[in-house]
Amino acid sequence: MVGRNQTWLSVLILTVFAVLVSAQDSTMEREYRFKVRYGMLSAGHAVVQYQQKGDTLESRMNMNSSPWLSSLWHLADSIENRVDLRENRLLTHDKTVNQGRYHRRYKVQFSSPDSAWINGERMARDSRGVMDVPQLMHFLETVDLREGDTLHFRIWDGKAADDLSLVVKSARKPLNINPLVKVERVYELTPLQSTVKSRKHGIQMRFWVREKLPHRPLKMEIKTRYGDIELSRHD
Repeated sequence: MVGRNQTWLSVLILTVFAVLVSAQDSTMEREYRFKVRYGMLSAGHAVVQYQQKGDTLESRMNMNSSPWLSSLWHLADSIENRVDLRENRLLTHDKTVNQGRYHRRYKVQFSSPDSAWINGERMARDSRGVMDVPQLMHFLETVDLREGDTLHFRIWDGKAADDLSLVVKSARKPLNINPLVKVERVYELTPLQSTVKSRKHGIQMRFWVREKLPHRPLKMEIKTRYGDIELSRHD
């Protein structure tokens, strides 16, 4: 009788342990923090957060100007999304833009490959294969990168998609003044713009990521209507 009770107790402990491990694995969180520069100015900070729940990824990206700059020029941009990881398909995209006097809000649900609900109104949009910026950053972490590759994306930005083509290059190593610290090798993903049409309609972004898998983001440049914004990682 004692042996049987011990057997059931062992099974119960293993079952509880398996449930706890499964629950822990079903939700994963990750966060990146960046310093934001606008031109030559230290403009503020940015945070990118990921939370994976089963097959769904939820992302949040926030950029905010520092208090001293906000009195002159206010920056408060954010993107929130939900992604189906089984198909790497964008489900929702909520973007808020506050740059100086320019203010916009886009709340998007992707209902079918040829339409989307934008701020409560159904519009004809080709949404096949689109990604937004935080989704692209997450995708780049795991994709196989090789120097000389050209990657093509359709980036959803508010209410429509634009083309983005990136060329993979090995970035120059920064000067290492401490011989005891190993300098990490980096890939630079630079935009490829070869035609008048692509320069007019394409999105302009540049990324620096770790050369080794996973390709964690180190820095990025984003062109905005008011100028270029640079985000540099700091931990």
